[in-house]
Amino acid sequence: MRLIRTTLLTLPVLLLISCSRPTPVVNIYHDVTSGDTAKVRIIGFTEDSHIWSGYDCNEPYKMPEKGYYPHVRQSYEGKPVFIDKGFTKTELPKGKYPIDMAEFYVHAGKLTTVWASYHTSDQRLCQKTITIRPEKDELYEFRNRIEGDICVFELYKVSPDQATPLPLQDFQSICKKPGL
Repeated sequence: MRLIRTTLLTLPVLLLISCSRPTPVVNIYHDVTSGDTAKVRIIGFTEDSHIWSGYDCNEPYKMPEKGYYPHVRQSYEGKPVFIDKGFTKTELPKGKYPIDMAEFYVHAGKLTTVWASYHTSDQRLCQKTITIRPEKDELYEFRNRIEGDICVFELYKVSPDQATPLPLQDFQSICKKPGL
């Protein structure tokens, strides 16, 4: 009798705990662990954004088995994410950028693309696809934010002393076909 009562009392608690866990993302980005690497930091818009790396103009990206690009986040908990790998930090103006941040190791010398995406409170979709060819051991910072009604996307190359703005490019602008 005591076992039944204990089971009946703990079962609802266990069910509530299991229901409150964040839903895991099936296809997340995994850091590059061999060969030449560069570093990428994404500030803002991490919840619906994607990152893929290690392809080139004549070497297309191979889509994972799940059939979509790897997510920046590891779960859909809706809270700000903070994936800190100890990269050099930049001084950001207070209150200008979202607090969510994710840092990753990517392939150096190959293409890396970040698709930054965010749904605003009025249900607009802010999105931008930015491609870079990162240099070995360098740090690149993708900054995404809302300013009034405008979605702002910025890219910086970060050194210990400064953050230098870079132009926003996509795959087509980096991999120009001859004669086009």
